Amino acid sequence: MKIGGKSLFLTGFIVAVCLIGTNVYAAKCLYVSSYHKGYAWSDGVEKGLLPELEGKCEFKQFDMDTKRNKTDEFKKEAALKAKGIIESFQPDVVIVSDDNAVKYLVMPYYKDNSLPFVFCGVNWTVDKYNLPYKNVTGMIEVSPISAQINFAKTVLSEMKKVFYIDSDNTTGQKTVKYYKELFEGKNYIFSSKLVKTFEEWKKAFMEAQRYDVVILRNNAGIENWNDEEAAQFALKNSKKLSMTESEWMMPVTLLGMTKVPEEQGMWSGKTAVAILKGADPAKIKLVKNRKSNIFINKALQDKLQINIPDSFSKQATIIE
Repeated sequence: MKIGGKSLFLTGFIVAVCLIGTNVYAAKCLYVSSYHKGYAWSDGVEKGLLPELEGKCEFKQFDMDTKRNKTDEFKKEAALKAKGIIESFQPDVVIVSDDNAVKYLVMPYYKDNSLPFVFCGVNWTVDKYNLPYKNVTGMIEVSPISAQINFAKTVLSEMKKVFYIDSDNTTGQKTVKYYKELFEGKNYIFSSKLVKTFEEWKKAFMEAQRYDVVILRNNAGIENWNDEEAAQFALKNSKKLSMTESEWMMPVTLLGMTKVPEEQGMWSGKTAVAILKGADPAKIKLVKNRKSNIFINKALQDKLQINIPDSFSKQATIIE
């Protein structure tokens, strides 16, 4: 009996230890990313998000992969898969990143629903999606374009013509419209090219050298893109000041004033936890990203001999 008692006691102890070692959460959090792992922006959002949710809820993630798969049919199918996960997983809060998750999942299926959502990475404006809804709050993603233009004015003798190059996708199409509106009626000549292939990007890059400033926003989704070849091409052919908001574009760009994806993830995670604790998403105001990092491509600076003030360069990370 003693042996049996010890055995029973030990069995109970082992079960208790197993339960203690298992994360059992009362709440569930689902994260739906518009894009895919390995895309620098998405990885940065996730890096900021996950620590905020750790230990707070049972976590599940679904990647829609709509940066590499651009058709409406694919995006709608990905949204339906996400909807299926929501119905089976039954999360207490859903975090979504970037436009496609809002456009194809939140707006058609969960507008003013009882399930709370937190979004980040929606570019420039949410008017197209008629946000906010009573169950949705979020962080709008804006570019530091005003700061970039102000910098260009301080280092260039003439700053009248701007050329913008971006990927031909949902975000690129939305962003270029905003840039056109920004420069319209302000004595600037603004031109742009949205490209699908690396060869198209190189042609646009060469055309852009006739302008005062070249804005290179993103290469995500450009077919046959080659980082090493692009860097060599940019170094050989750059004649004008180039700027970007995306850190991963620094090999082809002189100056980066870049958005910080971790900021978006951290804010979304903190907001989701607040909702789990009882906060009403309808009472959480929409915000815009504020943080920015500065980068300088040393090789391009040496070639172009553009004088960057010490007060500015001291804040920058130098890309050798």
